[in-house]
Amino acid sequence: MAKEQPQEVYVGFSQTGTLRKDILEALKQVIHGLQTYERLRPLREEKSKKMNDLEVELAKIAKLSNKLNTFFPRSRLKDIMTEQKKAENELKLAVKDVLSDAPIKGKVKKVAVEEKEISALERELSAIEAKLSNLG
Repeated sequence: MAKEQPQEVYVGFSQTGTLRKDILEALKQVIHGLQTYERLRPLREEKSKKMNDLEVELAKIAKLSNKLNTFFPRSRLKDIMTEQKKAENELKLAVKDVLSDAPIKGKVKKVAVEEKEISALERELSAIEAKLSNLG
């Protein structure tokens, strides 16, 4: 059995001018995109090269830091600092406990001071109102 060849089908387009224009605009956009890609490709390559260089430099710094740490004596500075912080926290908690048990004298004084200020402001307000009534 012989192979049958596919039939060719022709389709007619109306408005071929607009179709050609649309195709050309699409191609123009594709070319613009490719130009942008080509313009950015060297920047991407340079960026990746610099990132690799940075990784190498960071590895060198880490090696040198470890080497430098071997020359320094071991110390208990972290242990001492944590002990000091614990002592400070315990002292703060003790002070809070003592203050919470003590009678509240500071608030009474603040209330008395606020009452004095309020009464002084009321006196000033009444004096201003009296002056206004004399004028009006």
